[in-house]
Amino acid sequence: MSRYFNILSNTILMCTSTFFIFALIYTIIRSEFYPSETMTKFYIIFTISIILCVFSMRLNLYYKTGFILLMLSTFFTVYLTEVYLSCCTNINSMNLPVQAASATGRPFDSRTRYQAYLDFVEEGNDIYPSLSAAQFLGENGPERDANKLLPLAGISKKTTLFCNESGEYITYQSDEHGFNNPTGLYRAGHIDIALIGDSFTHGACVASGEDIASRLRSTGKTIINLGYNGNGPLIKLATIKEYAELLRPKIVLWIYYEGNDLIDLSMEQQSPDLLSYLNRDHFQNLYKRQSEVDIFLIYYLNEKIEKFNKKSKEDIQFANHSQLSKTIRLYHLRTILRRVFSSPPPIPLPSPLFANILKEAKERTSAWGGTLHFVYLPAWQRYGTKANHGKLFHRDQVLSIVSHLEIPIIDVHDAFAQHPEPLSLFPFKLPGHYVAKGYEMVAAVIQTYLEGNRVAEGIRQPQPNRMRTVFTESNQD
Repeated sequence: MSRYFNILSNTILMCTSTFFIFALIYTIIRSEFYPSETMTKFYIIFTISIILCVFSMRLNLYYKTGFILLMLSTFFTVYLTEVYLSCCTNINSMNLPVQAASATGRPFDSRTRYQAYLDFVEEGNDIYPSLSAAQFLGENGPERDANKLLPLAGISKKTTLFCNESGEYITYQSDEHGFNNPTGLYRAGHIDIALIGDSFTHGACVASGEDIASRLRSTGKTIINLGYNGNGPLIKLATIKEYAELLRPKIVLWIYYEGNDLIDLSMEQQSPDLLSYLNRDHFQNLYKRQSEVDIFLIYYLNEKIEKFNKKSKEDIQFANHSQLSKTIRLYHLRTILRRVFSSPPPIPLPSPLFANILKEAKERTSAWGGTLHFVYLPAWQRYGTKANHGKLFHRDQVLSIVSHLEIPIIDVHDAFAQHPEPLSLFPFKLPGHYVAKGYEMVAAVIQTYLEGNRVAEGIRQPQPNRMRTVFTESNQD
């Protein structure tokens, strides 16, 4: 009898190892459509499972039977949980912004950004999604005249699809260099204030006119927004060298977001292209190469879109318009576990590199007669959690570095902290960018500081009839 049990056990283990072998092969075939770090986890899991099954075939019947019972009970428990989640729950309803919008009776566009983009294109819109320089770090991309490009903004003069945190996707018309501005601002010596920063500066997830630059522009000063989503400190320095230095604004606002700027720097410092900007002579001359930048970005986007389309078609074929594919891949269970156990990456301490970047930015700004100001933006976690915010964001260390460099500080946290309900400045009181009221408060804090410290005195008011365009479209070819 034991002989037959041994044969049955080996058969079960062989079938199981064969299943994992096919799963591993399928994963390798599909690997081009997913991030490498995601696929590596599956490679490891499937390989270990195959080794365990093969090794278990050499055990005596007692241990072999115990291993099979453990494996089968785990298998059935996991998949019964997955089936329950797929049949009895709605993962989309667990999306907190969607749930919050539903509770208040507000509609919420739950499409992915890619789905929204396809729909816009199908409706006949000439539109492109926003991109960030961070997406190109480590990517050589196509070469133009033997010089690799690292774009610092989007495609010029195009309707740009941004993001959705409050219920609807935001679009804006990009300027001559792909930033979120009205056209016609690129006139050297006539810019009062330039904003340098990431998605908060860019104007993430609020309508045109509700971002920080637009709010400041309403005071009558000439404001240019050189912020873009995904920018960390090194990319901000690069933006000063490529754009602000040519425009020579009276004031440069370095807008720092405590939630991820130091995390961004930890990734940026691995890029030789970005580290080169610490060399005073390094310069891509992006201003005059906008036509190349546009070609580069359109080429890159078309490649990405083609890959996404191929992936979508294969997903549809595999899934057969059903939940079978998601169930096999434990989609619902993995989604729940990710939401329960995932945590934001730890924020590193501000490094000497951070101080060097700010020092270089200050010196370059001073060289044309401008002044650099450091604007500190707070994160949702500061008001929505009870975490030790000093350790979480290293606020004191960051501000100490800035003070040591004698860079004026505009602290928005002080204003947010005095608000009767600071969480209302975030979409549905959930983690994210600021809502329009939040951006309005940031602009008000900046304006109050500049006027209260007499910094704004002497800034020229715009004189359109006397302005001379120093940089023209013909310079860009």
